[in-house]
Amino acid sequence: FFNGISCSSLFVSQVILPGNNLVGSLPWNDLIESWSNSLVTFNLARNPSLKGTLPSEFGLMTNLKTLSLWATSLSGSLPAELSGCSSLETLLLYMNSLRGTLPAEWGGNESFASSLTSLSLWNNQLTGTIPTSLGALTELVTLGLDVNQLTGTFPTTFSQLTNLSDLYLEHNQLEGDLDPLFCSPRGNENLSTSWTILWSDCLGDSPEVNCSCCTACYDNAQCCYSPVKTNTDSSNGTSPVKSCVNFLDAPAISSYCL
Repeated sequence: FFNGISCSSLFVSQVILPGNNLVGSLPWNDLIESWSNSLVTFNLARNPSLKGTLPSEFGLMTNLKTLSLWATSLSGSLPAELSGCSSLETLLLYMNSLRGTLPAEWGGNESFASSLTSLSLWNNQLTGTIPTSLGALTELVTLGLDVNQLTGTFPTTFSQLTNLSDLYLEHNQLEGDLDPLFCSPRGNENLSTSWTILWSDCLGDSPEVNCSCCTACYDNAQCCYSPVKTNTDSSNGTSPVKSCVNFLDAPAISSYCL
C-alpha cells in the first residue's frame, strides 16, 4: 500500500510512521471510526510536533496489539477506556506531557490485564498513587513509571507481577519497602536473581525506598548506585559504585548503571 501503511482484506491493519516529522493534530475520531476493527499496529513515535490528547474511543480497537506514541507532544490524561483494547500487548507513551493519575480501570479488565506485556509511561507528569488494581497486569514483563510525580507506597499487589524483569520506579516521590515484594524468595524461585533492571530511589543517607535487590539506586541528585561484580569481596562478590549522570541520557545510564 503506502510506505508505512499496510492493509489486510482492504482494511488498514498497520500504521508505522515513526520519526517522519509529522506535524499537527490527528483526526482521531475519523481514524478510529475507520480502523477500529482492523488496526493491529499504530506507531507514530518520535514525531514531536504531533499534538493532541488520547481519546477514550481508542478502547474500541479490540484488535490493536501495539500502540506506540512516545516522544510526541501528547497532553491530557490517560483514558480509562484504553482497557477496552483487549488484545493490546505493547503500550508506549513515554516522553510526553501526560498528566493526571494512573487509571485503576486498567487492572479491572481481564482481557486487557492478560494481554499487556509492556507498559512504558516514563518522563510524563503523572501524579497520585499507584492503583492496587495494576497488580492484575500479571503478564507484564516491562513496566516503566519513572520520571513522574507519583506518590505513596508500593501496592502489595505488585507481588503478583511475577513475570516482570524490567521495572523502572526511580525519580518519583514513592516510598516504602520493595524487599517483601520483589527481593525475597518465593517458593523455590529466588526473585532477587531474576531482574534484568530494577531501578528505584534507594540511594542516600535516608532513601525513600528500601530495596536490597535493585540493580541501580537513584537519589534526587541524579546519582545512581550499581552493584558491580568484583573479585575482592568474597562475601557477595559485589562492591558499590556510585556515579552521577543525567537520568535522561540513555548512553550514560547504560554505561554507569548496568
